[in-house]
Amino acid sequence: MTRSGHHRAAWNLVLWVSGVTCLLRVGIVFVLEVLLRSEEPIFTAWRIAQDLPLTALHAWLAGGATVLAAIVARRGSALRWLLVLLAALLLVSALGGWPWGETDQIPTWRTTRGRGAILVAAFLALVTTTGVWWLLRRIGRGDTPSQTASVPVTGGGFLVAIVLPATLYLVFVDAPQRREVDVVIHELAFEPERWEILHAREDAPPGTATLTPSLDYREDGGDLPALTLTPPCEVAIDVPEGSGSMLLKGRSGVDVSAARMLAELVGPVSVRIRITVDGALVAGNVHTFTGEEDESAGRLWQDLHPAHGIAVDPGQVIALRSEVIAPADLDPAIALPAGIGDLVLERRASRRHVSSSPEAPNIVLIVLDTLRRDRLSCYGYELETTPNIDSLAERGLLYEDAYATSSWTWPSTASILTGLHPETHGVLEEGDCYLHHSFETLPELLAERNFATGAISCNPLVVPNKNFDQGFEHFDHHYLFRHSQQVISDIQDWIRMHAGKRFFLYLQLTDPHEQYAPLPEATARAGGQRPGDYPEAGLNEWHLDLLANAGHDEAGRLDVERLIKPEHQEWMHHAYDAAVITADHFVGVVLEELRALGLEDRTVIAFTSDHGEELLDHGLVTHGITLHPELLRVPLILAGPGVPQARRVEGPVSNRHLAPTLASIGNAVFSTERHPLDLAHPDELAQTPVFFSTKQGWWNGHFRTELYGMRLGKWELHWAPHGSDWGSKEGPEGGQLRLYDLEADPEQREDLVDGQHERVLEIVRRGEGTRQLRPDDEPLDRAADLLVLLRAHLKYARSGRPGSSVGAGKRDRHGLESLGYSGRDDERARGGR
Repeated sequence: MTRSGHHRAAWNLVLWVSGVTCLLRVGIVFVLEVLLRSEEPIFTAWRIAQDLPLTALHAWLAGGATVLAAIVARRGSALRWLLVLLAALLLVSALGGWPWGETDQIPTWRTTRGRGAILVAAFLALVTTTGVWWLLRRIGRGDTPSQTASVPVTGGGFLVAIVLPATLYLVFVDAPQRREVDVVIHELAFEPERWEILHAREDAPPGTATLTPSLDYREDGGDLPALTLTPPCEVAIDVPEGSGSMLLKGRSGVDVSAARMLAELVGPVSVRIRITVDGALVAGNVHTFTGEEDESAGRLWQDLHPAHGIAVDPGQVIALRSEVIAPADLDPAIALPAGIGDLVLERRASRRHVSSSPEAPNIVLIVLDTLRRDRLSCYGYELETTPNIDSLAERGLLYEDAYATSSWTWPSTASILTGLHPETHGVLEEGDCYLHHSFETLPELLAERNFATGAISCNPLVVPNKNFDQGFEHFDHHYLFRHSQQVISDIQDWIRMHAGKRFFLYLQLTDPHEQYAPLPEATARAGGQRPGDYPEAGLNEWHLDLLANAGHDEAGRLDVERLIKPEHQEWMHHAYDAAVITADHFVGVVLEELRALGLEDRTVIAFTSDHGEELLDHGLVTHGITLHPELLRVPLILAGPGVPQARRVEGPVSNRHLAPTLASIGNAVFSTERHPLDLAHPDELAQTPVFFSTKQGWWNGHFRTELYGMRLGKWELHWAPHGSDWGSKEGPEGGQLRLYDLEADPEQREDLVDGQHERVLEIVRRGEGTRQLRPDDEPLDRAADLLVLLRAHLKYARSGRPGSSVGAGKRDRHGLESLGYSGRDDERARGGR
């Protein structure tokens, strides 16, 4: 071969090695994000396109170095094997995306999957560099045909190295203007009136419940509401008339605990779940459990349908059948819970995104999980913790007296997204924690107005299997707590991808939630010195002990020092401040991203929290357990076009009204909203009572007590319908109350009922508690009047609640236990009740 032929052959090798390396890296990232992390394909493709020029350059450098090293090695250099090794390392870095790639997209030696990826990449790189060196040797000897320098080979290399990457870049660098979405029409697990039970077990008929195929958070086997089909069972469902063609979707699963236990006793267990439409088999899955650890075929949810569901038409009959196929001689008395989760009928809808403007702004809703109002400098905290949030307040509205609807995440977040009271939406506790499709959500309404909708949740309770993703096109979540540092690049990417569209972005950030991961500069600003013996578990170290009354004496008097050292008490405040400072930093990053993209003057930003955090204010720690201000009083800030600037608004409001307020900004209306308030127009607000509650409450030493509260004017009432005295298991019929005058006692230290519960209840029973409230009412009269209003509210709110709900499954209960909301120590925490 001539010298020019040698040069062309070497050039062809550079093209092929570079192109294949680039495309392999693209494929690796796509598989990692879409298949392993369930990332949205369009979002992943867009992110890949943004990095593609750098990916291609990295691949070109690796390809060129590989060929150059092979040429030098072919000439007999003493360093030839070192050069081959360096070229292989460069190829490994190109395949792995190091050092420029996203942290979670670069394999590390710390995990089994990462080590495997590194070893595979190293093997491919060594094979490639060795192969190139061998091929160049043959070319130099004339042993290789001249086709290596031919036009087709050159053209193929040009296609792989330039044309395909350039095409991917041009196609995906801009987000599509039109999106295809699936809209739920019927949620069949919650519509038993549509079921026709053809045959079923008498001891386990079909029903609605939570199924858990796997307890491993890394697998797709978490809790889902399901139509249970304990085999043998068959249920028929008629596709409703007049509803048009739809798509049937669902995922089959078998309860992991029952199946594994049975497999350990009798050997491998297999359950088959089939679906027919008008008698024709359209789907069938087999779940097998062997009792061994590696049994992924059994312990995962399995789709019943192709990628886009099973097409069904009105009048057709869907039959769902379950049966045990192994062991064939299984005792008929043994019930094996199985069923179909997320069983819905959906319709495809096409939506075209539109552009934003100051008159039609974007909306960003930031919920900073576990943030106390009184730790923000714009709310009067002496330490400057929140300069970025302060700047947001300075250019908008700040509500001085905002309340969350509950003191923990599930009910409060559902209220923020629906505008409903917890007693209406029904997301109340681990036994009722699924947000029904029948309720409109803010993202759902905005999506119908052509908003692009996205969410990034760092809280493992706010996830799709509880239907918090309703209305979102993109929902980034994880089943472990994440800190803002782990998701901030995803947030920035999502905003950049949708900068040319009108969008709604929901962020639930969790930096002030234990366990903290403060930035070093935040810890320095917060001050204090961490004691050497401060527990790694932080507040969770004492949570259950305090619930079990270790922080009180036998008479119920506060005595925290006997459990928590003073220096530990002091540090918990400094640590919390550092977490708040860290959270503010990342809120600032989001605000700066909007400014840098020129979106600040056409984006409305709403900022709030789902609840606060108790730091021994009333003798407890963490949240969800009382209705005191450290848990219920939250920040509430609105800023952006159309919102009054530099305004502070007094008077109690609920942050549930963010949903109708932001819907109105998007030119949408909640059809079920009974008393909407528009927080963007404070001069038009009517003063109305504010209501809140928790079913995780602690009252006089008793845990798991339902608590209800209301605020009206300067008065705040707390009511425990089943409350009792300290050390007593029985309380008065009608419960116990506490009344606070917030003007005289903002920290709620003095209960004006002062144990006179029977007197208040007697006033209510005589009907004296239905009078018009007067400023000069005695405290007991005032408590009676407020209790009447509170009871009427609860009756009214519950009237809109769906008739059925499902609770947390095994995996959720395990997660709640780790978060301190529930667990095996409940009996100890109840104080013996």
